Amino acid sequence: MAEAPITLAPEVTLSATSGGPGTAITLNGAAFTANESVKVYWGTTKGILEGSAITDAAGNLSFTFNAPITGVTPGNYTITVARVKQKPTTVVTQFQIVSPTFSSTAGIQSGQAIFVQIAGFAANEQVNINWTADNGQPQPLTTLYTDSTGSSYNTFTRSEERRVGKECRSR
Repeated sequence: MAEAPITLAPEVTLSATSGGPGTAITLNGAAFTANESVKVYWGTTKGILEGSAITDAAGNLSFTFNAPITGVTPGNYTITVARVKQKPTTVVTQFQIVSPTFSSTAGIQSGQAIFVQIAGFAANEQVNINWTADNGQPQPLTTLYTDSTGSSYNTFTRSEERRVGKECRSR
């Protein structure tokens, strides 16, 4: 019989790895020290402190927070779990703020179903979808309400023949 020490490196995963500003994120971790106190930061340990958590008796971590709504642009952001008197001193992962996107059915005909899909908006945001009519004035087409990741979709019909324009946001 032989014995050998095993060292498990702590790791973290995210419930959502991308989304718009305000996306709800659950950070899950494993292989931490039992009942360890940690701090979670948006960015490095000099970034935004999202809060503190304590691992369970098995060294598992679960912490829920939201991506910032302001001060973020599309791109990758580090999320850091800071540890006290433990090695490694930090455990990091990435979250991506995605650019707003809009897609719809092309070449809409009268009475045709219109499928609209958006992503990269703020979580739980109201997004007004308009078309630009012949007179150049935006006309309401529909309103979508984004989910916790800033995405939404809907299918509807419009009785007049129009081409769908880009999204409009009221902020």
